[in-house]
Order: sequence, then structure tokens, then C-alpha cells
Amino acid sequence: MISEWLVIFISRNQFFFFFFFLVQCSITNTKENKTKFPYLKTPFKQQHHHIVDMWKPTKETSFKSKILSFYGNNLETFNFLMKSRDNWIDRVLTVSEHIMKKQADQAKKFPLISNDQLNLQDLTLEPETDEYMKEIFKQDIVLKVEGNNTSADVTLSSGKPIELKSHTNRNALAVATGGQITSMQWLPREGESEVSYLAVSLFNSPDGACALDPELSMFNKSKNRTKSSAIQIWKYDFAKNELVLENVLVVSALGVGNFLKWAPINTEEGVLGVLMGVFTDGCVHAFKITDSLPKYSTVKQSSLEYSIKDGKRETKITTFDFVGSEKMLVATSDGSIAEYMLPFNYNGTDLNIPNFKTVVSWSAIQYLLCTDDHSGNKLCLVYTAAHRCMSFVYNNSLQDVYAMIPRSHIQPSYNFPMQNLVIANHPDQSQLSSPRINHYTGSSVARTDFYFTTCKVSEVLGHPFLLSGGANGEITIHNYLRKFLSSKTTAAKAMPIRLWKFDARSEGKLVLISDVFIESQESPIPAEATRLEGCVTSLAWNENVVGSSAFAAGIAGGVLLIERLDPKYL
Repeated sequence: MISEWLVIFISRNQFFFFFFFLVQCSITNTKENKTKFPYLKTPFKQQHHHIVDMWKPTKETSFKSKILSFYGNNLETFNFLMKSRDNWIDRVLTVSEHIMKKQADQAKKFPLISNDQLNLQDLTLEPETDEYMKEIFKQDIVLKVEGNNTSADVTLSSGKPIELKSHTNRNALAVATGGQITSMQWLPREGESEVSYLAVSLFNSPDGACALDPELSMFNKSKNRTKSSAIQIWKYDFAKNELVLENVLVVSALGVGNFLKWAPINTEEGVLGVLMGVFTDGCVHAFKITDSLPKYSTVKQSSLEYSIKDGKRETKITTFDFVGSEKMLVATSDGSIAEYMLPFNYNGTDLNIPNFKTVVSWSAIQYLLCTDDHSGNKLCLVYTAAHRCMSFVYNNSLQDVYAMIPRSHIQPSYNFPMQNLVIANHPDQSQLSSPRINHYTGSSVARTDFYFTTCKVSEVLGHPFLLSGGANGEITIHNYLRKFLSSKTTAAKAMPIRLWKFDARSEGKLVLISDVFIESQESPIPAEATRLEGCVTSLAWNENVVGSSAFAAGIAGGVLLIERLDPKYL
């Protein structure tokens, strides 16, 4: 009878016992960990921020736990990561193009679209003279190059690259673009072509470099544009180590281009590719880039324009991303997302009519990222200006189920072969995540003494090097695979390394520091910044096998820097 009574009593009061058990565990844990976690000694009001931060990066766990958490029981991905660890775990600063050639079969593949299937009209252009371009984009910059206890003044002229090897003993080029750089991307090409193309978006303001100008705002509705803007197409011949300005498209009538991206397709001879971008006119414009374009021209009409109009009310598009080579997802300033068909292999006449449009946020959407895996599953990540960001499964986009995800202060970057993405969940901290657990938590990559302005991973080829740019002018590189696929001891030593630093000084001089420096982690020094001219605004990895160790960096001061990190080509 007594035993039966105990069973009945415990079953009826199991909640009480469970609560009592939690309280005892909490008290015991607090007593045991006061020395490990000093913040437990502080009053509750002083530790509330530890509770509010629901997406705080997890502590370093075991290798097995990381793999299962990020990828599940995926044998194919596991084997690829093991090969990548063997290839890259010992590399800190250099990127081997020989290794990239060996694993090129794992790169993201794009379909071949013939010229007839592009369904795009040619650009409507008005040729311009060299004198006209110099008048609106002339910007000679005196760059002081410092390193190895030496310094030298180098004059950068618009469109004329200068080799920095004699000053820095590094395979790098610098050039003045003629304006403030806002976005850039290399054109991915299959095969082993020795020529790569880089698209750069920039604008030139009469008032110099600017960040808070109302004309650059996504909410600006003024048609009075005072800034000259352009898209530059640069050709890099890696066999000759030669950088040439191929084309300049003046797009001032469209506003400032703040996000450029090449369409995920391969094209036939005669067409380099299809470049798409968001401009401050609130539209996405497509540019058919051919071999026959004049060197200097003004765009009167783009090849294709996407816009959102609801009667008399016009909503601005703020960002976009591709969903394969058939569709495109756009986001707007009123918190909506819409899907459009891309013109490739599509014969309809309703390209500017969205397949659907739905409101997902009460605030403007800043960034979009559409991820996919090797099975074709797609996950769309929506990063808003508000605290709450969300994700949804694209195959069932209208299911009204949106999982909350951590906010990112910069445009996220997705490594397709490795199936992971990098965001900046705090202004001074980057975080590694994957589509599988992005709604839950991630692994901290690096914490710096500067605020992130841009980050970039290899999105097509898939090497594990993260490029970061800061508000203090620093450009860093970080092999995040060393931290992710390592033991706890090795992970602690996987620190970012500063490659370059731009410093805009008060007397108006722009300084480029080439000394390599190991970034300190958990630094007590407050985040620093430079003048706006030295701020890093855009980064891009070259996604071609030949030259895969090359990256490009742009700053608000108008300097474009390109370096090839494979020591074989030094």
C-alpha cells in the first residue's frame, strides 16, 4: 500500500519534483561556476544582456558534434570536408591554385545558355569620349605605401593600374577608379581560362566620399540626381599579370548601383555574361555585356528592367538574389518579397509581372540570400532592418511558416561546395552557420577590434578563406576551416590575419599599410575607425580556377586593390 501511495503521489506531483530538481541544479551549477563565469557574480540587472541575446554563438564543441549539427548524417558532404581539411588545414595566408584545380569538380555548376535563348535586347548606348569621362570621373590619388619600415608615394591615375610589387614584394595592383566603390563581383567562368572579368559599381559625388547622403537612401524619391555613377568592366589577364579597363557604362540616369551580381549562367562566344544590379531608382536592371561594347558609353536603356508597381504606388526594390537560373527573388522597402521569372529560356511577355508578392516584415528588407544544396533544396534567408529576420523553405514559399534567424549587419555570403554561410551577427563579430541550423545558432568565426563593413567567402569554387573588410580600413583573411574542423586547442589559434590597411589621415593623404599582422581576439581595445575615404566597402574572390587565389577590394576613397595570394606567382 505504501509503495502504491508513493507512485500515485509522485505521478500527481511530478511537476513539483521536476521544478525542485531544476532549482537544485541551477543553485549547484551557479556555485560551481562562479569562478568560470564572472558575470554570475553580478546582479541580475547587469546580466540581462546575456539572456536577451538568443543567438549568441555556441562554444567550441567537438568535431563530431559540429558535423552532425551543421550537416546531419550526410556522408558525401563529410567526405568532401575531410578532403578539404587535408588540403587546407595547414594554410593560413596563402591560397593554392593547384589545390583549387584538383577540387574544381566540386564547384557550383551553371547551365549554358545560347545567345538566342538569352531573350535580352542589346543595351541602348550613347558612345562617350575620353575627355568626357575624365571630366566626370577624373580622380588622381596620391597613395603612400608603407611597409617593411619603408614608405613611397605612388600616384594613381583613373583607369591606369600600378604594380605594387616593387614597394611591397607582393603580387598586387592598385588603381584609381574615379569614384566611391559600392559593389563588385568577378564573372564565374568554367574551364581554365586565363582571363577573368571584374564588374565594379561606383559613383562620384561633388562633395567627395559620402555615406549618409539622402540621395543614397532606399527611401529617397527625388528625381534630382547630382551624382555621376558608372559600372566598370575590368579584364585581368593572369598569364600576363595585366589589368585593363575594358568598358565603362555611365548609369547616372538609373541612380547609384548598390548591389551587382552576375547571372548564374554560362554564355556563348560574343557575350561575356549578364550583369544585374539594384539601383537607387528602385529597380533591378539587367545588362547584356558583349565583346562589342564601346569603351566609354552612357546607358540610355538597360537590357531589361524589373520594378514593382501597385497602381499609382511604386515600391522600391532594395535587394535581390537568384533562385537558380530560372527565377529571381526581390525584396522591397515596405517589407515585401516578390518572385520574377528570368528571361533565359522563357518566351513569355510578362517578365515584369511577379509570380507572387507577399509581405513578410514590417520594416525594409536589407539583404536576401537564397541557398541551395546538392539535392536542389532551397532555403531563402530574409534580413530586415528590424531585429527579427526570417527564413523559409523556397519549395513551399507561401506556407506562412517563417523561422526566425539571427540578424546580419552585412550582406551574408554563402559557400556552396562547403554548404555554410558567414554573417556578422554583431558589428565586430562574424559567425559561421549553415542552412540546416541557421534558425538556431552558429559557431563564432572571429571577433575583431573593428566594425565589419563587408565579408566574402568563395561562393562558387569553395575554398575556406574568409575575406573581411572593416570601418578602420583593414582587409583580413581567415581560414575558418581551421577553427571549424579542428580541436578546441587548435581552434583557439585560428586567428584572422591582416593583409592590408587603408588609413585616410587628416591632412588628406591616403596611406596603404602592407605589413601583415595577426589580429588579436577578444581585444579590450574599443573598435576603431578611419575617415570615410579609407573604409572598405566591397570585397570579391575570383571564382575561376586560374587566378582563384586573387581577390579584389574597394574603398570609399575610390581605390581598387587586387592581389594574387598564391606564392607560386609572386
